[in-house]
Amino acid sequence: MEFDFIIEYKQGSENQAADALSRVECATISTHQPESGQLERIKASWQGDDALQKLIAEVMKDPSSHKDYSWSGGELRRKGKLVIGKNLEL
Repeated sequence: MEFDFIIEYKQGSENQAADALSRVECATISTHQPESGQLERIKASWQGDDALQKLIAEVMKDPSSHKDYSWSGGELRRKGKLVIGKNLEL
């Protein structure tokens, strides 16, 4: 039985039509864990900042009130990054 096609191997970026089965999945998730006590110091920096206290209260009350900010798990984030208050040491 003859076939009227040829199978050619194309490596990496040359293989524009590769499907999910031909790709190697990378299960590594890059996360950054703050050093011990660092998260508590960051949260404490919010306490001395009246503007951040107001922002936290507004975001907790209405999550859509500030487009780039979110409050989840007791953490204030801006565009997914942890917000640090006015503390030069941090």
